[in-house]
Amino acid sequence: MDIAHLLLALIAIFVAAKLFGEIAERFGQPAVLGELIGGVIIGVSGLRLVDPHEEVIHLLSELGVILLLFLIGLETDLKKLMAVGGSAMSVAFVGVAGNYSNERVDRLRHLRATARLRGVDARQFAMSKRPRDVVENWSTAAVVASAAN
Repeated sequence: MDIAHLLLALIAIFVAAKLFGEIAERFGQPAVLGELIGGVIIGVSGLRLVDPHEEVIHLLSELGVILLLFLIGLETDLKKLMAVGGSAMSVAFVGVAGNYSNERVDRLRHLRATARLRGVDARQFAMSKRPRDVVENWSTAAVVASAAN
């Protein structure tokens, strides 16, 4: 990436962030929400004006995330956080557990479909001598075998 492309990408990022941040504030939303939406629109999910896989852009985005989290930490009121600590902890736990279980279910569905396509019985699938070819780990194989019962 040469300097001209870098500067054009940075200009696109700053203009989108400012424009969508202002729009979000006019709708009574936090500016950061509009800035994030602007980033999605100019990134690979939208207009593809900025390629996040470019090394410089990637490093700047990582730095931006670090600074954003740092600023959020500075603005956090610990008394308010402690007041909602129990419910916040339960929401965080359910979010992590739900995400993990969804990934696990999707993986199991994919593995069972692969076994069916290869014409392999689920028990043979779970007991395969070539786990690298068929399954990723033994715990997944055990779950697939128990699901076949």
